[in-house]
Amino acid sequence: RSLYVYQYTHPGAKLNFMGNEFAPYTEWRHYEELEWFMLKYPGHKSMQDFVRELNHFYLENSALWEDDRSWEGFSWVMADDDENSVFAYIRRNADQSEEILCVLNFTPKSFPGYKLVMPGEGSWRLALDSDAERFGGSSYLEGDASCHLLQTNKVLVKEHKAKTAEKYPEQGAVEAGRVKEQAFTESKNQDHYWELDIKLPPLSGLIYIKENKD
Repeated sequence: RSLYVYQYTHPGAKLNFMGNEFAPYTEWRHYEELEWFMLKYPGHKSMQDFVRELNHFYLENSALWEDDRSWEGFSWVMADDDENSVFAYIRRNADQSEEILCVLNFTPKSFPGYKLVMPGEGSWRLALDSDAERFGGSSYLEGDASCHLLQTNKVLVKEHKAKTAEKYPEQGAVEAGRVKEQAFTESKNQDHYWELDIKLPPLSGLIYIKENKD
């Protein structure tokens, strides 16, 4: 499911063979009927339900397909967390009126508070959770209403440097500099940056839509 979220939200055309939507045991064979009997099993049926909903979400949100060939339609939020295998990026439509945040966790580890440095202030509404129980997931976020609408927090650089230096005396300056560089790439603010605190399920793909102020 996480891989499907990555495929559908990343720029580029999509290609899937028949039957992949319900996770068959064997690869697609042009000379045989699909293994429809697998839909009797909850795991395969929930996978089909997930892909169906993902298909509809993709078609209904132009930010995922309208600008596939330029950096105006895509920007990284987290691209270098090799320790945790977490990736995050934002997709935008042609006139920049719609923004979608995609967060991917490719490990079985959950994160009760994963922090992302965002390009600016805003509220983000959870639109799709691959870890939901109805899709065969662990339902890590379900029952926690605070996870469904997130607001960025303003972080002062001076405070961040002090806390980082206290926690990592030897690496504080390096870590603070890395976060500062990432935050200021787009924001250009020299005294603060915007941070989003996300509760991240294991082996999951989360899709958030930015709420318009008006």
